Amino acid sequence: QTVAAAEASGVEIPSDVQALSAAAEHAFIASRDRAEAEEAAEAADEDDTAPGDDSASEPEPEDDAASEPEPEDDAEDDTN
Repeated sequence: QTVAAAEASGVEIPSDVQALSAAAEHAFIASRDRAEAEEAAEAADEDDTAPGDDSASEPEPEDDAASEPEPEDDAEDDTN
């Protein structure tokens, strides 16, 4: 803003100062956009659950049946 105001008043601004000013402005805008995106993502995460509902933060229960070995069939062993 200061560089633009100085240019408007007729002051000649060196090109390196103009470049630094432009880079700073782009960095500020990118930082602001990232912060807004993070806030929007956090708000969306909060909207996914009802008040007092902690189910979204809890891990899913494991299916114990899938991890247990099946019982062996002893009928095959009796044929010896």
